[in-house]
Amino acid sequence: MRMKSIGILLIFAGISFSCDSHDHGKSHDQAGENHENHGAAELKLNNGKKWQMDDHTRQSIQNINQLVAENNELKAIADFQKLGKSLDTELNGLIKGCTMQGEAHDQLHAFLADFIPKIAALKEGVELDHAHKTHKEITELLTLYGNTFE
Repeated sequence: MRMKSIGILLIFAGISFSCDSHDHGKSHDQAGENHENHGAAELKLNNGKKWQMDDHTRQSIQNINQLVAENNELKAIADFQKLGKSLDTELNGLIKGCTMQGEAHDQLHAFLADFIPKIAALKEGVELDHAHKTHKEITELLTLYGNTFE
């Protein structure tokens, strides 16, 4: 469990480092957002429209969607763990290529606040029932992403 917590912390640190290395014009604190309390439940549309993602983010999420869709009938915990590792690789690529700015960037962070722990749980899972539940939750988060971003 301790390794899982350390892994999640490292991923969040990677997001912060990757995204904060860009010139966003203002820090998260200056934007008035506290992302520690943000999550997918906090997602909102851009004045009734979907947020525009950069090409890199769009492609990364498309790859993640494809992996999840291709692996929707898994039966063994090892298969869920393998999927989790593949999703983690895609997620790391998304984070490393972060070029988002402004409110769209903040909304992406809100999504990732819930999404990253689900990927970690799938990758490190040991109970089949929990893995099925986590896979379903990942699918639901990706649907929410599709309803919020384009």
